[in-house]
Amino acid sequence: MTRPRLFVISLVGLLGFTLCACTDSGKPGDYFSRAERTLNIAHRGGVAEGPEHTLFSYARALESGADVLELDVHLSRDGQLVVLHDSTVNRTTDGEGAVEELSLTELRALDAGYRYSPDGETYPERGKGHQIPTAREVFERFPEAPYVIELKRSGQEIADALIALVREFELEDRAIIASVDGKTIRYVREAAPELLTSFSLDEGFDFIDPPLETFDAYEPPARFFQLPFAAIDDTVVEKARMKGVHLQAFTVNDEDEMKRLIEAGINGIMTDRPSLLTSLLADREMKPSAE
Repeated sequence: MTRPRLFVISLVGLLGFTLCACTDSGKPGDYFSRAERTLNIAHRGGVAEGPEHTLFSYARALESGADVLELDVHLSRDGQLVVLHDSTVNRTTDGEGAVEELSLTELRALDAGYRYSPDGETYPERGKGHQIPTAREVFERFPEAPYVIELKRSGQEIADALIALVREFELEDRAIIASVDGKTIRYVREAAPELLTSFSLDEGFDFIDPPLETFDAYEPPARFFQLPFAAIDDTVVEKARMKGVHLQAFTVNDEDEMKRLIEAGINGIMTDRPSLLTSLLADREMKPSAE
């Protein structure tokens, strides 16, 4: 299978997440650039370890050793920035309907832990009071946390809402704004050049596609690049080193794959199992140097 083909398959299979990277317009010395080891990025707060995108799971992820919280945002019917992956509430709650057609009050009435099941048979978080949070609530609850934030809708309205919130909470050097839509992410860069942003989908292909032999002419639009773990091979790692790009992989839940990527020295791993990744990173740090 050709490398471009592998990348396409990986990306389509994992389209719930974005291709992401910090832009060079970001502040020097941002949190991600300063990292001296692979970062543990809790995907939706750790999908395998609690009801996704809830304050409960974000708190648990940080307690288990996660370095960064990943969240997806939508606008509610009344213009509130809410944290949820899907465009509907059907998969994760006891309700039905499109997020953009529901008010914040209606969204808050839903049980965000209703469909979480660690074993496919039991539902231990039903009726525990888990709600769909707003982005503001997440930032207020975890004011010191770094974030990767994906805009799940396109357009200026949602972009402006997130820009304002990131500025209000002074997250400029520790929050990456992501969108697969090129027009939307370019708008973010133009409207808020001080913020960290991500590659759009086409920018990711621009990095992956050129052969190593012709890569000298490539100019990366960012220092950080998040991509499907299956697309990361020796060539991609070498390209990143050539251009000073930090790689972050999603979504990695297999122990052997985590070890491979840690050994490759990538900047971050996005996982549904942050507690497992914490253990692997701790084990590696405890091993004596080979020197």
